[in-house]
Amino acid sequence: DDVTLTIEVTGRQWFWDVRYLDADGDELARTANEIHLPEHQDVELLLTSADVAHSFWVPGLDRKMDLIPGRTNTLVLRSGEPSDYDGACAEFCGIQHTNMRLLVVVDDTDDFAAWLQQQAEPAAAPTNELELEGQQVLLGSACAYCHTIDGTNATGRVGPDLTHVGSRQQLAA
Repeated sequence: DDVTLTIEVTGRQWFWDVRYLDADGDELARTANEIHLPEHQDVELLLTSADVAHSFWVPGLDRKMDLIPGRTNTLVLRSGEPSDYDGACAEFCGIQHTNMRLLVVVDDTDDFAAWLQQQAEPAAAPTNELELEGQQVLLGSACAYCHTIDGTNATGRVGPDLTHVGSRQQLAA
């Protein structure tokens, strides 16, 4: 079968930075520590590291593969049945290594398409005073220098993308 989706996974101390790419290599959506895949399809993962050696390992899906700074390794895997798969960094990468977890969610094809479309949208605007206050606190702090929230002035690329953090099944790695 042909590859139907390309995802760039960058190991960072200490989280997984995940970018969904279109056919031209442009970013469609960005998440952290959670990867969604369509069922029964071949998916190409472009694996690299931004800092130290990491090792991408999702035992229920495929073998381990190392992530080396300055190098991209390609892993093509078949996604299988809809389910959740736990993954981790299998290379000691520093003091927080044991917390560098990953969740891979294999969705049915229609659910995946809807999920990816939603992830490609900017963050929802605040709808009440409490949400607006929270947004102002975050955007007025140093957080905006490290984290991205599409549709706001938070454009950092050091920390995890927080655009749709509330849609993730778990927080942090």
